[in-house]
Amino acid sequence: RYLDEERRYNSTTPKSFLEFVSFYISMLTDKQHKVKFNIERLERGLGIMKKVQQKVATLRTDLQDTIAMVEDKKAATEVLIEQVTEASAGAEEEKLAANVES
Repeated sequence: RYLDEERRYNSTTPKSFLEFVSFYISMLTDKQHKVKFNIERLERGLGIMKKVQQKVATLRTDLQDTIAMVEDKKAATEVLIEQVTEASAGAEEEKLAANVES
């Protein structure tokens, strides 16, 4: 009768199938949220790693500059030690010469 009057079929969908579709949609949105959260988390982690890489590069250049400065100061200190050693040896000789004269 419905087919004759409306010229359409009357079909029903089982409730269990509708529940399945509803469950699938809720599960899909939940998974999408989890994936989006993990993507954001990984992007934040990558951003932090890039910042750390830049800081490490800066620290390496600073370290190289400091090492060069330390080497220069070390060489200057060695020269100063040699001068002091020579001066003390000369002073010791003068002291001995002064003791011999007195």
